[in-house]
Amino acid sequence: MRWPKAQQLIKIYTRAKSITKLFHHNLKMKHQTPNLEIGLLDNSCHSLKRGYEMWSLWKNKNDGWLLKESVIWIHHGIELALKQLLVQTNEFLVFENVDRAVERLGILRRKKGMKDAGVLNLFENDERAISVGFKNLIERTAITLSIPELNENQFLRIKIDELTKYRNKMVHFSVKIDVNELSNLLSDILDPFLELLEREIKDLNFKNKCMPEIRKAAIPVIKFSKERYQEAEIRVEKILNQFNGQKISGSLFGKIDEIILPKFAGVCINRKQTNDTSVDLIGQNENEPWRVVVKFGRFGTVSMRYLISQLRYIQKHHTSSKVWLIVMNENSHKVPTKDKEIFMSSIKDLEKLEDILFLKS
Repeated sequence: MRWPKAQQLIKIYTRAKSITKLFHHNLKMKHQTPNLEIGLLDNSCHSLKRGYEMWSLWKNKNDGWLLKESVIWIHHGIELALKQLLVQTNEFLVFENVDRAVERLGILRRKKGMKDAGVLNLFENDERAISVGFKNLIERTAITLSIPELNENQFLRIKIDELTKYRNKMVHFSVKIDVNELSNLLSDILDPFLELLEREIKDLNFKNKCMPEIRKAAIPVIKFSKERYQEAEIRVEKILNQFNGQKISGSLFGKIDEIILPKFAGVCINRKQTNDTSVDLIGQNENEPWRVVVKFGRFGTVSMRYLISQLRYIQKHHTSSKVWLIVMNENSHKVPTKDKEIFMSSIKDLEKLEDILFLKS
């Protein structure tokens, strides 16, 4: 009868020894684990890469929540990168209220052991220290650092503002996502934003290591965007080839009066063989050539005015041409223009035009 008790004691002892050993191992691991300090650039790099990786996961899994994550991560990465631009110029610019931040830092330095406190310590030890909100952040970066790409009505600023609207709706309300539109937006932002950072960021590790990683992560969305554009170009090319003197309602081109469509000697997709890089297709006609610009996106009043200024630039350099903007989104805002040589159509207009031309042909 004693032997079972001895066996039981041995088991209890062995188990206790194992638990004690495991406890000391975990305690040792806990002491060995260093504190994780993430800088603004590292944080930005991670978010931008993660955002484009989430888009790729969405493409493979067709899970809409991954698309939401993609937008939130990329917007977060942009925000952190802009804050880095402010910090490397003047650390106090990263606070919503600069004067109050200076005052609060002075108070913090008077506390015991905080004589050498800096801006990071202020964030960690003072709840009243608030970083600048995104709207003021992008304005402050544009004006204080004189970065032209971030001024209002500039291409990159318009695209970031569009992404901000997407992000805010996703986080605070609800949103209907046009996958082509959003994918092209994420693609359009990448190069101009990274070019800005390459010029302005002073950290070589970020330039040489992180930026190539971001570009690599974004390859799938860039490819997807190009494919959608190519499909749209081929579609418009077929339409242009159907032009043959037909009388068409001007409303399909953003005009009041009826329009007579020219017959083209040839239609070509512009593969950037000219300096006219904004033009996607050219309808060749001795008297009335057409230059066509195809865009994806949800263009509001401001962004549409920007597009019109680009169309006027094209028309100015090709005075005999008609310039036709096609926005592949039914919700984009049409801005009336008195320019007789500039036409505008939505995707719905394009569909009606297809019905007319191909039915009659």
